[in-house]
Amino acid sequence: MSTTGSFHNVIFDYYYRPTISPDLQESILLQLITLLDGVAAYYQLTRNARKQARLATTSCHHKQTETDVAQTSTESSFQPISAPPIIPHITVGINEVTKVLEMEIRSRRRVIVTSDTPFDTTQSLTSVVFICHADLDNPAIVAHLPQLIALCNSGRLHGRKIMVVPLANGAQSSIADALGYTKRVSVMTLDVSPFSL
Repeated sequence: MSTTGSFHNVIFDYYYRPTISPDLQESILLQLITLLDGVAAYYQLTRNARKQARLATTSCHHKQTETDVAQTSTESSFQPISAPPIIPHITVGINEVTKVLEMEIRSRRRVIVTSDTPFDTTQSLTSVVFICHADLDNPAIVAHLPQLIALCNSGRLHGRKIMVVPLANGAQSSIADALGYTKRVSVMTLDVSPFSL
């Protein structure tokens, strides 16, 4: 029984974590961070705008007129920033990535669509899955991803397969900083090729 278990681990490691040199991993991480340029600033501005709107709605009526005057003057000096083009193509987090992959698997099944069943035919397909495997305290939390990726790839043409990219140590915090997140990022996907942006 131990032979079968060790064989399974070898196969699992071979397909799940392709061997990539540390230099190449670092280069990929730097390119990914460059691709995410401006995302953290955009998210910070949207959080600040939501916070200001929430404060404005919770203030009492007397203070609201003063706030509206002050807000109007700050809005005239505030230039809204446009969203970086990469934002709609990003999926971040283990749960969200799992949902995207499962949705693709379900969409490949033959489904009878009734008038009240929502069905998105314009769903983008995942191109790349970045996994910060070296930073994970418990790699078992991403152990289900290889099976999901294999199921997705089984229905795709050879040139459209999902690429799995393991990232080097420290990638969790680097990606989180680039996205403006306060938590670590373990898994991230892009639904377009990073080279087409």
